[in-house]
Amino acid sequence: MKGDKKIYFIKTLIIFFILSLIIFLSFCASAQEEKKEIKESVVNIQADNVTYDKST
Repeated sequence: MKGDKKIYFIKTLIIFFILSLIIFLSFCASAQEEKKEIKESVVNIQADNVTYDKST
């Protein structure tokens, strides 16, 4: 009976570890995607702020 409880405990720990790893990796991926979007928006803002010579 003690061995069964130990097996269930180890399985529970493994499942918890895997789920937390998946959640952590998804947060990392979304943070990188958000960082990329911010960088693209800065480039677009800089392109909008270009001054044109109206004398031509």
